[in-house]
This record gives sequence, C-alpha cells and structure tokens, in this order.
Amino acid sequence: MKKFISALTSVCIAATSLVGATMTTVTAAGELEFTFKERSTSSTTFNISAADLAAGDVTVDCDMMITNYVPTYGFGLKMDFENTDTNTIYDASTAENPYFAFTEKTQFDKTGPFTDVWGVEDGTYEPQPGLSATKIANYSMMNFVWRTAATLDDDSTPTNAYFIPDTTNPLLNISFTVASDTPAGTYILDIKTEPYTNTTGGAVSTGQSKVNNVNGEVVPFKTVPLTIVVGDAETTTTTTAATTTKAPATTTKAPATTKAPTTTTKSESPVDGIVYEIATVEGEAGADVDVPITIKGDTGTAGMVLELSADSNLKLKRRLNGDAYEGAPTWNAKTLTYVWNAGDGRNLVAADGSTLTTLRFTVPADAQPGDEFPISFRGAESKIIDQEGVELNITYVDGMIKIPGEATTTTAAPATTTKAPDTTKAPTTTTKSETPVDGIVYEIATVEGEAGADVDVPITIKGDTGTAGMVLELSADSNLKLKRRLNGDAYEGAPTWNAKTLTYVWNAGDGRNLVAADGSTLTTLRFTVPADAQPGDEFPISFRGAESKIIDQEGVELNITYVDGKIVIPGTATTTKAPATTTSEAPATTTSTQTTTTAPVGTVLYGDTNVDGRVSIADAVLLNKYLAGKAEMTEQGKINADCDKHSTELNLDDTTMILKFLAQLIKQSDLGAEVA
Repeated sequence: MKKFISALTSVCIAATSLVGATMTTVTAAGELEFTFKERSTSSTTFNISAADLAAGDVTVDCDMMITNYVPTYGFGLKMDFENTDTNTIYDASTAENPYFAFTEKTQFDKTGPFTDVWGVEDGTYEPQPGLSATKIANYSMMNFVWRTAATLDDDSTPTNAYFIPDTTNPLLNISFTVASDTPAGTYILDIKTEPYTNTTGGAVSTGQSKVNNVNGEVVPFKTVPLTIVVGDAETTTTTTAATTTKAPATTTKAPATTKAPTTTTKSESPVDGIVYEIATVEGEAGADVDVPITIKGDTGTAGMVLELSADSNLKLKRRLNGDAYEGAPTWNAKTLTYVWNAGDGRNLVAADGSTLTTLRFTVPADAQPGDEFPISFRGAESKIIDQEGVELNITYVDGMIKIPGEATTTTAAPATTTKAPDTTKAPTTTTKSETPVDGIVYEIATVEGEAGADVDVPITIKGDTGTAGMVLELSADSNLKLKRRLNGDAYEGAPTWNAKTLTYVWNAGDGRNLVAADGSTLTTLRFTVPADAQPGDEFPISFRGAESKIIDQEGVELNITYVDGKIVIPGTATTTKAPATTTSEAPATTTSTQTTTTAPVGTVLYGDTNVDGRVSIADAVLLNKYLAGKAEMTEQGKINADCDKHSTELNLDDTTMILKFLAQLIKQSDLGAEVA
C-alpha cells in the first residue's frame, strides 16, 4: 500500500503526535476545502488603508481552516503571497519579497484542530487508539505537512481519517507583517499549487502541494484565500477557486522598488580570514539604494551581535533578509543593531560572498555629485561567537553610498546611528513623564487625539537590566475601543496577547535574559476615541502593577516603576470621562490573575515547572531553559510541565500552553493529561 510522503518533510521542524476521540457522527461530502481568515473578524478579506501604512508596518493575524473535509491520509502544502494586479509571486523569506515578512517561526505555526476531531474511516468518531497525526510547519518556506500514523498502536494498517471542520481551532496560525512601503494593490495569501523550489541553508528541495488518501491517490482540493487590499485598490472577490486554476507555475521577480545603484564595489585588496564587508555603492540624489553586507571565510558561527552606524543624512527605509544563515534575526532600526543566533546553538557556515542582510537607505534629495555617505561597522561593540562561545576574529570592511561625478560639496559629518522612520501613527503630541525616574521604568505614553480618531499609544521601557519573561496586566478607559495591538522592538519573539483583558505575556525563547534598549517600544495599542469626545476629555490607560510580574532568567522578580498614560483631547476642558479599570471588551470584574497556590508538594499541578505550588511566568522561563539544555527540572517539575494534552514529550507546545493560561486565554483545566 502506498504511503503519503512529501519532500517537504526533509526541511521542516520536528513533529508532534496526537490522538482523536470525539463521540459523534459526520458525513463529509464534496471537495476538500481550505479557507484563510483574518483572525479578529473571521473575514476572508482584510483592508489596509494608506493611513494605516503611513503609520508604519501593519501586522495581519490569519488562520487557515478546513471548511469542508473529505477522507484523507495526509497532505503537504506550500503557501505564498501574490499580487493579483501584476501576477507577482512572493515567498515569505526571500530577498525578492520586500513587502511580507515573518520574524519568528511562531508566527507561522502548527496549532489545532488535532484534538477530538479525528475519527476512523467509517465516519463514526469512536476512540481509536493510535490514530495519531504528525504535523510539521516551516515558516521560512511557508510549508505545512500533516499525515496520520504509519501504523496504529495495535499494529493494524491505518485508514483514511475523518475530520470535523472546526471554526474555532485553526489548522495553522499565520501572522505576518505588511511593510509600510507596500504599493497599493490587491494581494492574496493562498496555497501554491504549481511545482516549486525551496532553497535554504544551501539545501535545495522541490515539491508541489498535494493531498493523498491512504492508497496514495491524489485528493483534489480547493481554497478560499485571504485577500489583502492595500491602499485604494479595489477588493478582489474571494470566491472559492479550484486549485487547478491558480497562477501559472512561473514565479516572477518582485518589481523593483528602488533605483538601482550604478555600481557596487567590493574592497580593492583581498583580506584573509573571516571578513564582514559593507558594499560601496553608487546612487542618485533622492533615490533608494540597497547596501548589502556580505561574509567571506566563515569557519562556523553560532551567534552574533553586530553594531552598525550610518551617515546621519541617510534615512533607513528597510532591512532585507540575506541568505547567509537560516533563521530570523532580531533588528533594532534605531541603533542599527543586528542580533542573530542559530536556533539549536550549533555552528552554521555562510557561503563565501553570501549576504548577511541588506540595508535600504534613501539618499538626500539635495545630494551633489561626489558626495559620500559612509556606512560602518562598530567593531568594538560587535561580537561574533562559535558554538563553543569562543569569540571569532573578524575583519570589518566599511562601505558607503557615493554620488557619481566630480565632488562639489562635502556631506555633513556621519553620525553613529541613523534614526528609524516613525512606525506609529503620530498623534498631535506624545508626552513622556515629566520627572525622570531611576531604575527600570515601563511607561504608557500620554498622547493627544481627536474625537473619533484612531490613536496609537506606545508602551516603552527604560533602564532594563535583563528580562526573561513577563505577565503585564493593563487597563483602559471603557470609553476607548481597542482596535489593534502593534509589535514593538524591545524584545525578540512573539508575545501572547489577550485583547479582552489587556494581558500581555512574553518570555525569551530559551529562558535567557534579553535587554531592551532605552526608549524601545514593548508594544503599541491602537484605540478608537469616542466620536462624541469633547476638548479637554481624558481617557486613562494604566498598568495593573499588583497583578503584573516581570522576572529575570533566575526567576527573580524585577522591581518596576510603572508610569501610566492617557489619551487627551486638546482644548479647554468641558467634561472629563470617568476612568474605567478595564477595556470595553472586558467585564469590569476581570481583575484576577491566573496563578494557582493550592497544590501541596507531590501533587500534579500542570504548568508548575519549578514546583512552588503556583503557575507563573517563572515556570515558562524554566521550561524553556530546560528544553535548551541550560537548566534542570525535578521529576515532579517534568510531570507538571507536560501541559499539552496531545503529547507526552516536553517541547515548546507545553510552554505555549502555560503562556496561554497566564494570558487568561485558557483555564487551568485545559492544561495537561488526556493523551491516550
């Protein structure tokens, strides 16, 4: 009997086994159908206005659902973005894609509905020991693979699986960023049906999206894509389209969005050893110019902190991913700091001449022939290490942007860093606390806004000494309507967010301390001000400090000074809105924290990895450190850590369950047990 095998599996991440056991009956008819929906609205269309992009990059949260199911044994799917106006195809993490980006693998991740929704082929959902499923997601290539077990627990041959379409538990979570310079138009996120080639880490794989039954026969499927309308483009109707009628197999390059520099110059004299080089390129006044940073002679690298500087007359427009290493870096556009490490701590070797990253700068419109704009490494502040933690000896070759022609003027002296373009919709005024506060300070800005307007309220950090995890509880005036939460640049990694309770939960992926730069943004909350707001009205936004907890990598709670903020309607005061302790979406009584303190020693309390009788952010940090091989847990702690109901193996799925509990998205009873 033929088995479902996909070339995708060779390049995807580790899988998890699951068991289904729901008692009901279902009849599946028609054609298999996958539907993409924007998460907050459950709509297959998402509009991004020109005003939204003017405020900065926009994050879109999307889920892929199975909306109609026929019996299958497994599938391998490849997704992409497409500009329907130009028929241009964009893969997620390639240099040809300047508009759509994932920064973390958790933004393209396997999720449900592999619990209690799978049954045996006769269509009755009886408990079926061993009817497990392997699910694999790879964000860098937008691949997703699922199949049932090769054999059941009783050594019998598996059959096709039945599935109950589930509108609450998506098959795949997809969160991506649409760049602020994305041209107006209509784009779709969909399953790619044509043959494709993936290249990552020097490895090349080919494949094609395919669904099989247990006999190896191809199962036809159709899709409902997510349509992303940018700017004033007309909406494309997202009718269900057969997969055989999608875009042609040829993949076009993205249209150039910058003026190509006249010349890219490498260093004149060959340099031995490991060389990091910023290219010297020519460009025109007012043009966007790409400046690649390349690597030569790499002997094996496990991590780096690379500090850069650029002439203050240059404006950084965007950073583009390179092909030197797999995995997404952490980038601070304000300080030009590039941080990367191999996901499992091993050495990776960059091919000679490969690109670490490319910086896109806008040249001043008044630049003259002969002007030079230096871009440099700050080598003394940079550090590159191998898997043993040994610092590598790097030769840094600086570069510049040159305006061709004879020199007529000299540009201003270079500054050590560029200023990042403003990534939030600028209110009339943003006010920081008047009195300087020492120590670690979390501050909600005070901003001005107009009645009926959308106003961005950033939350910033100062004085960070090293943070490994946090549960941050907030409240906002009940007259404000939360529209969206925007990612910040303070820490790498995606937080867990509960919009109803305004609970923000985050931890470092491997439990180590990360240090936020002074003034960096933790997150930004976009509120809609009431249309009837009057001049002088104030709408408070506050921390609930007593319910919040921020810890370092040792689990020690940090002492935080919380500075509250508000949205102010400018003008002479006529009325004052009464502050509320919750948002309009959250009931006024929602102020309790999600910790448990009743479990005696020796009793299983799922989530309590440090066995202190309660579940807190410290438990998530400890579990991540354990998974990274940087900490130990007691036997009781390992039992308590098994929070994912679908697997007995400890992995990041267990951490995710703890974070969801802390964010009040699930209950204590949702943690642990159930695996057959």
